[in-house]
Amino acid sequence: MKGSKLNYALLAAGLILSGVAISGAAPLNNSRPNMVLIIGDDICWRDFGFMGSNNAKTPNIDKLAGEGMAFDRLYTAASMCAPCRTHIYTGLYPVRSGGYPNHCLAKEGTKSIVHYLQEQGYRVGLTGKTHIGPNSVFPFEHIKGFEHNCNAAESTDNLAPSIEFMTRDREQPFCEVICSIHAHSPYTAGDPSQYDASTLELPENICDTPAMRGMLRKYYAEIGALDDQVGAIMETLKENNLAENTIIVFLSEQGYSMPGGKWSCFEDGLRAAGFVWWPGKVKPVRSDAIVEYVDILPTLIEIAGGKVNVADFDGKSFAGLLAGKTTTHKTEAYGLQTNVGVHGALPYPSRTVRDERYRLIVNYMSEDEYVVGITKGGMLTDWKNAALKNPDYEKLVQRIIQRPHVELYDHKTDPFEVNNLAANPEYKAIVEGLQTKLEAWQVQQGDSDPVETEMAAIDHLAGFAVEKTQKMLDGLK
Repeated sequence: MKGSKLNYALLAAGLILSGVAISGAAPLNNSRPNMVLIIGDDICWRDFGFMGSNNAKTPNIDKLAGEGMAFDRLYTAASMCAPCRTHIYTGLYPVRSGGYPNHCLAKEGTKSIVHYLQEQGYRVGLTGKTHIGPNSVFPFEHIKGFEHNCNAAESTDNLAPSIEFMTRDREQPFCEVICSIHAHSPYTAGDPSQYDASTLELPENICDTPAMRGMLRKYYAEIGALDDQVGAIMETLKENNLAENTIIVFLSEQGYSMPGGKWSCFEDGLRAAGFVWWPGKVKPVRSDAIVEYVDILPTLIEIAGGKVNVADFDGKSFAGLLAGKTTTHKTEAYGLQTNVGVHGALPYPSRTVRDERYRLIVNYMSEDEYVVGITKGGMLTDWKNAALKNPDYEKLVQRIIQRPHVELYDHKTDPFEVNNLAANPEYKAIVEGLQTKLEAWQVQQGDSDPVETEMAAIDHLAGFAVEKTQKMLDGLK
């Protein structure tokens, strides 16, 4: 199975061979905290116990979330792996860094978490999935042990290299980013037998079909595999006397690869599950403050003792929120979708702004059908077949493939975003106000013409993705 549990026999053997002790070690001798970022892969924000799911089995993650600050309004600016990770690590929104298409390369000269934390005396490493570039922007020390190929059918995770990295120098603080490949498709990890497809609770914005339930059953099993990893990571920190002086940031990444999740500007694409665990520093609490992924790096720099130059970042530190000095942070969160660079996709730029109540989405090529890989087959084909007999399902299908120019959703009354209010005269002022904010953000980001930005995305792709993308663009001429 794809890393459904860590291979503890291999882990123990690795520890013995490497000479790493798993217990009885002296705690690190520094006042600054160590940092561990744990990043999942393609998981809808609601699919954890601590976010209210009755489907999920995530006891390890839920325990940590309950002991720290869990976020109810945490957002990524892009619901694709590479842009998502790029802006976590740079503190910049995707267009500004250049890392806005999938399989992207950030602009040369961009600084990342590695540079900023090394300046504060940290060693900075990463294990597992990367999906970032170039190396000059992200010069992580690469740590073996976790599978890096998110499409791998099988993987065995070994924490021994991470332990060696963490305990190498007990006078120097460390930051390790642990990037799981769970719950990225093909959903081969975990134990699906723990989940009864017939009793799963499905949200209103997906079609309830036997195939959908079967897919979700395997998806939840894969989330369970991530939970096993988190439990093993925590045991490792405790057994090496590292837990008391370590801050853990957990992020679900972006939405799941189901229709209306990943590759969209919907809430289920851009909203994330996450928490910060820091014993003795962060009290157990839920925060409804709006926090964005671009805020994470400035926060870590401040915690590390560094000075955050506001001009260098789009994000801002929420260290005061963690310390209980404030309960608010931002008034809006922003996001985008770029289809150029996505396998099997056609250009379709979208931009969005989310405040405490409403989400506004602007689709700049709404005259075209929305096309990505998942709209050509798989679950959406299943939805289309179900829609032949169910008009409500037909509405859900059209919500995905034929989108209006402007969408407005009221999350107080419509948390699943199935009732577009943009054409309702009663909401005209709200639409105009949010559009003004969105356009100002776009200008600030150098993104005043999203169609032009979309077509220029090929200039920001990694080499392997350029040829296929160019063929797609040539076919549009």
